Amino acid sequence: MAMNPLEYVLTRMQELKPRFEELATKDKLDDLERSEFDKTKTEWDELDERRIDLEDRQRRAQAAGSVNFEFTQTRDVNPFTVETRNVDHRQMLGHGKRAVEAMRSKFASDDEAEGMTRLIERGGSVGELASRLAVTTGSDEYRAEYMKYMTGNKSADLGLLQRANDEYRAFTAGTGNTGGYMVPLYMDPTFGITGAGAYNPIREVANVKQITTLVYNGSTVAQGVAELLGENAAFADKAPAVAQIQFNTYKIGAYIPASFEAFEDIDRLAADVGEWFADAKNIYEATQFATGSGSAPHGVVTDVTAVTTSRVSPQTGGLYAVGDLYKVHAALPPRYRYGNPASRAWMMSVNIIDTTRQFATANNYHAFLTDLSNGQPPRLLGDQLLEASTMATAVTTGNNIVLYGDFSKFLIVDRVGMSTEFIENVFDQASGRPSGTRAWLMHWRVGSGVSDAGAFRVLLL
Repeated sequence: MAMNPLEYVLTRMQELKPRFEELATKDKLDDLERSEFDKTKTEWDELDERRIDLEDRQRRAQAAGSVNFEFTQTRDVNPFTVETRNVDHRQMLGHGKRAVEAMRSKFASDDEAEGMTRLIERGGSVGELASRLAVTTGSDEYRAEYMKYMTGNKSADLGLLQRANDEYRAFTAGTGNTGGYMVPLYMDPTFGITGAGAYNPIREVANVKQITTLVYNGSTVAQGVAELLGENAAFADKAPAVAQIQFNTYKIGAYIPASFEAFEDIDRLAADVGEWFADAKNIYEATQFATGSGSAPHGVVTDVTAVTTSRVSPQTGGLYAVGDLYKVHAALPPRYRYGNPASRAWMMSVNIIDTTRQFATANNYHAFLTDLSNGQPPRLLGDQLLEASTMATAVTTGNNIVLYGDFSKFLIVDRVGMSTEFIENVFDQASGRPSGTRAWLMHWRVGSGVSDAGAFRVLLL
């Protein structure tokens, strides 16, 4: 049975309570426990604030005799057949949460389903779009018709599929879809739900924003300044500077052809195509988020290296030694070095990680990272250690081999919603005749970049 938001909050708090109390009463916490405690406390405080708000709204609604306040859910209505026209924002969020609960088993994990519910509860244009796509694409009927379309079955109910397209165009900026149909919500990777895995580890620590427009607009604030004042002395104008930041989203696409023979002989081909598309998206983004440049999503290494003050030189030019790690660590400003441990991390290629593992000697026992019986070390100098395969692999002058910093200052901007299209006949470019090939294509929009290069340091040999 579906839970309303208040029930969910109370249940989640009960789940957190034993471990939270255990960590809170320990005499001493190691680095991993401290990180876990900080994350648990943050979630607990947010849940408690939400609980107070929901209980207050519930009391006021009940006192007014209302039976249809924001998170009231009608249990006996099919969430995938509700009318979405002329529905206000709050009602649509309620419909969306019921739809997510009804298709919970279709998500890859309960974490994904709960993440989608939290996304809807945050409201705004993204929450409403998620609700509308949950209602229009989450049913078994939609999936059946979508799979028919993806395999060229002429009996596919395109009217049912078009309903989701219409909802998407109504709530997103730009021209919208000109072909193809929306991927079922529980299969859509552009919503970037927490807990979906760490194939692309940068997403796990970055500051991910979800928008329905083409451009993300935000701001940064410089460090505040305090001063000593004498009696009756006037305050100086030391207001921190506020700067606008803007990140474009770029259209990224993938194309998968299949011969007539493969199309006819391979079972579950349409379902497999969805997995291939998700894999292609992960591979592309893992590269771009690390080293992308130009008119495309920017990589964290690219943006940080472009700022002179964020570059750190090795103790000996062109060489990499254990002392360089300490030098990079010390160069990061304290405000970032002591920030949120969940977003603070080291990043390097596996070649450089393996080189780092060999620093320890009889005279450098402090440099011991791990022995050969273990896999990749999860931490370095107390912080997360991430592998980025597109970072430099060779210890050579001019290479950027180690990055360290606060990844909350690296923004990933997802324009939510992903469309796929089936091409029944692919024509040979040279002859103009059919090539005996069918194909699928998909596209999505994403942007990325560093909002504050001062939050990172990179070792430039």
